[in-house]
Amino acid sequence: MSRPPFRANSHLALVADMFARDRGLQEPFHSNMFKAYWQEHRNIGDREVVLDVAEQSGLDTADLQAAIEDGRYEQELAAVYDECNSFGISGVPTFIIGRYMVVGAQPYEMLERALELAKQEETKAEV
Repeated sequence: MSRPPFRANSHLALVADMFARDRGLQEPFHSNMFKAYWQEHRNIGDREVVLDVAEQSGLDTADLQAAIEDGRYEQELAAVYDECNSFGISGVPTFIIGRYMVVGAQPYEMLERALELAKQEETKAEV
C-alpha cells in the first residue's frame, strides 16, 4: 500500500459502495476499490475507474450508472458526511481506537501506538 501521486475525490466510489452494499457485494467491491486506489494508484474519482472496479466486483454497471444519475444515494451519503463531521473525521481511512483517531494512510506504527495508549487507559480505568 502506498500513497498515490494525486488526491482523488472519493464521492463516486462511496456512492458505488452503497450500491454494492444493497446488492450484497460490498466486501468484494470495497476490497477492489481500496486495491485500485492504494495499490494500483487509479483515480477513484473517475467514473470509468469506478465502473471498471464495479464490473470486476460483479456489479451491474448499467444499474450503477442509473443510481449515480438519479442521485439515489445522495441523501444517505450527505447524512454520513454530516455524522463524520460531527466526530471530526476528515479523511479515509479513519480508525477510532478508544479516544484516539488515526486519519488517512498512516504507518502501521501509528495504529499500534493508538492501540497501546487506548489499552493502557482502559487498564487504568479498570483499577
